[in-house]
Amino acid sequence: MKADTIEELTTSTIAQLISNATGIVVAIVTINVIQEYSSLERSMHKVKITE
Repeated sequence: MKADTIEELTTSTIAQLISNATGIVVAIVTINVIQEYSSLERSMHKVKITE
């Protein structure tokens, strides 16, 4: 994004910060989902072994 004025530069910077923050939140949620699934998978594996 090309910024010709200070206002455009400020707006662009804020947009990039919001985009980066959103990416971080999505990454954290993804990590949590994977950890929960992994835990569930281990539990299911234990149940299968004991049957």
